[in-house]
Amino acid sequence: MTRCSLACNNRLVGDPPEELEAEPPPLEPAPPAAGTSDAPPAQDSAPPSRSASALALILASVVWVLAGGLPWLQCAEMPVGSHDAGWHLATGRLIYETGTVPQRDPFCSTSGDTDWVNLNYLAELGTYLVYLGGGLGGALAGTVALPFLLTLLLFTAQLRQREVQPMWGLLALAAIAWLVTPWFQLRPRVCSYVLAPLLLLLLGPDKNNEALSWRRIAALVALFVAWCQLHGGFIYGFAILGIDFLASSIQAYRAQDRPFVRTRAFGLGFAGLAGLLLGFALHAHGFDALFHALSYTINVGSMLPHILELMPTYVWVFERRSAPIAVAVGVLLVAVAAGFLARRKTAEPEPLRLRDPLLLAFFTFLALRYVRALPFALLIALPWSAAQLSRRFGSPSAGFLSLAWRRLGAGLVVFALLWGVLRLPRRLDPEVSPRTPGDVLSPFWRASRGLPVRCASWLQSAPQNLRFYNYYHSGGLLTWALYGQRRVFIDGRGDLHNYSGAWTAHVMFSNIEPGWEQSWQRLAPHVALLLRGCKLQGALEERGWKFVTDDPDWVLLADPRFYPQIPAHMRQSPVPR
Repeated sequence: MTRCSLACNNRLVGDPPEELEAEPPPLEPAPPAAGTSDAPPAQDSAPPSRSASALALILASVVWVLAGGLPWLQCAEMPVGSHDAGWHLATGRLIYETGTVPQRDPFCSTSGDTDWVNLNYLAELGTYLVYLGGGLGGALAGTVALPFLLTLLLFTAQLRQREVQPMWGLLALAAIAWLVTPWFQLRPRVCSYVLAPLLLLLLGPDKNNEALSWRRIAALVALFVAWCQLHGGFIYGFAILGIDFLASSIQAYRAQDRPFVRTRAFGLGFAGLAGLLLGFALHAHGFDALFHALSYTINVGSMLPHILELMPTYVWVFERRSAPIAVAVGVLLVAVAAGFLARRKTAEPEPLRLRDPLLLAFFTFLALRYVRALPFALLIALPWSAAQLSRRFGSPSAGFLSLAWRRLGAGLVVFALLWGVLRLPRRLDPEVSPRTPGDVLSPFWRASRGLPVRCASWLQSAPQNLRFYNYYHSGGLLTWALYGQRRVFIDGRGDLHNYSGAWTAHVMFSNIEPGWEQSWQRLAPHVALLLRGCKLQGALEERGWKFVTDDPDWVLLADPRFYPQIPAHMRQSPVPR
């Protein structure tokens, strides 16, 4: 058969020519699987528009700008924030100028040969170096605002690690920002508030007792070595690690599915032991620093009724009527309760590891007993409760909030660049040279109502042979102002003065206890710097002591036998009240 006849036969059976070949019929869509929805995908999967992305970046930047200003917004009457800032700066100056960490106290006349175990020496040196570069405004920016932002950044990273939804994450971030602000002051303890969330971030969620990598173990060791040199709050860090180790050991014993060296507990134990040994082997005071930190609460037991920060939390809430502390305690208890309630009602809750309830129970109890532990309890409880609420309720507002949540990191970079370009630390303290150790004329000192700035300035110009007595809370600023000129009676180092006996004498004078007059005559001060309205002020005025100068909360009195020796230009009028 010829090729032409074959072509004709093919056309007879209905095959279309190539140029007219029919399109295949469209396929029917497969039915949706059981339990799934045939609704179109959410619009969040589409890339955000440029305007929405820019708006979210602006919102994230504003969040960080507001957060950076919180330490000043909440502490408008006390920008420095602490009576102890002065002696911390003076200690940093002493270490910088001598190149060594002192073993004896050079600042107080009452210390004698009492050993001074300084748990904060590295943080104090760093604070003074920042002061040399930017004055008191720079020190507040570098050692208060910057650690505050770092704490919030690490807290945010912890929320992301726990896969917290945007709405709950932003709520938790706002809560921690406002609640821990009062604790961020010009003091070494801000180091502990930065290192605690970093430790929790390194520990990560406890999943199936997985072994820690050697890189993470090395990071934990380095963190504890640094923490031991910076602040006595390393005790809280070892408590967190110890609770995690205990919980992981119990889980490893129950499972017994792998050798102990391949468990999480082994890595935690190794990191804790190595950090402990290396941290105190490198410490300026050796292992005495560890023993001092462990015995701190016992040794200052007699100071508990007088030192506010050593009081139980219920004293602040019920007796001192402190609204910020009451709100923080309320948020802590509500967060823990809401977290457990949300977890109980979640259809498929994540496995509850032993570590979480142990950490929550221990630090909640500690926060109710000891007000200094309240920030650590909040840093532990809020991420956990936010994670439970996210699993239970999801995030109803996942659109623009989700975009802003993802832009927080970029917003922090924008804020940091603005801070550096505008040189805000230098602009914050424009009236004083940034390299003036002992200065008390900075606007930040003068704006802090609770500090005896005027009295300290008077003592700076007083005769060298002047003997004086000062109240406990005034000693910090005096130590800074009178550095190298004369020694003060007492300052904020309660542990040191409890050992030396100066605290006992101070309480006796302040309360006019039996025998105070004989001890006062042996002390024989020329002038006395007292808290306005205290019992000692009334007793001395009854004995003829004369007014010299004052501050809103302080008064400086002179012995009637010494008062005629004071030049007329140094006899000042009371400040308007």
